[in-house]
Amino acid sequence: MLPKHAAKLFVTFGLVALALPACDTAKSRATPPIAVQPNNVMSLNACTDQLLISLGDENQIASLTHYAKDEITSPISEIAALYPSNHMLPEEIIASSPDLILTGPYDRDATSKVIAALDIEVARFDVASSIADAKHLVTKAGAVLRQIDKAAQLNLEIDAATAPINAAPITALIYYENGYSAGRDTLIDEVMNRAGLINMAPYYGVGKWGHVDLEQIIANPPQIMILPQNIGTDIANPLRHGVFSSPNLRMQIAYLPNNLGYCGGAVIIELAQHLKQIRANYASK
Repeated sequence: MLPKHAAKLFVTFGLVALALPACDTAKSRATPPIAVQPNNVMSLNACTDQLLISLGDENQIASLTHYAKDEITSPISEIAALYPSNHMLPEEIIASSPDLILTGPYDRDATSKVIAALDIEVARFDVASSIADAKHLVTKAGAVLRQIDKAAQLNLEIDAATAPINAAPITALIYYENGYSAGRDTLIDEVMNRAGLINMAPYYGVGKWGHVDLEQIIANPPQIMILPQNIGTDIANPLRHGVFSSPNLRMQIAYLPNNLGYCGGAVIIELAQHLKQIRANYASK
C-alpha cells in the first residue's frame, strides 16, 4: 500500500500510468478534429485541465477538476481559480451538458455510463512517457478544441525549452515524497537527460517508477539531489532526513516546485527550464 501522500499523487495525476505503455488506444489516437469548435468543454482529468487551459479560449471552458486549484500540486492553480470546478461526478456532467469532455484513459464506471448515455463527444488522453508523446497529446488537444495553431506554437516552445544542452552530463536524482523516483522511459527521465542530467533512479533499480532507499543513495550518491520545494512537516518523511545535508556525501541539494513533472504540455517548458538552471548552478560552483 502506498503512503498517504504518495497515494494522493498517484490518484491525482495517474502516476501509475507511468509504468504502462505510452501509446494511445487506437480509438483515442484516431480522434478526428471536431467539425465545429466546442464552446462548453469539461475536463475530468488533472492533465487535461492543463491542456484545456493552455489551448482553449476562455469561452470554451465549462469546468476543470478540483485538482486544478490545488496550490501545491497544480501549475495552473492561479488561473484555474477563475473557472468552475468539478469532482468528475456523473451528476455534474448531466448538469453541465458539455459538448466535449477531455479526460484520461479511464473513468469511473458511473461516469462512463452517463457519458455514453448522453452521447457526449469524448477525447481521451494517455499519460505522456516522452517528449514526443507529450507533443502528440498537445496536437490532439488542439485538433479537438479547434485550436490547431495554438497547439503548433506550444509544441515549438516545448522543442525550444527541451533542446539538449552541450555540456558534460552530471548525475542527479529527483526524489519525490516518500522516496519515489521516475526511472527510464518516462517524460521526467527524458527532460532530465536533455538538461544535462543523468537520472540515477535506474541505477538504483527503479523501472519506470519506484522507491529508492536512503541506503542506496548513501552508498552511491548523485552529484545533485533534487527535492520538492514543499516537503511538509511529517518528521517520518524521508525527505526531511538529515542525510541530505551531510557534507560527507558531497551532494548538492536543489529544489523543484511540487507541481512540475506529472503531465505533458506547457508544464514541460517550466520543468526543463528549472532543470537546466539546476545544472547551470552546479557547474558554476
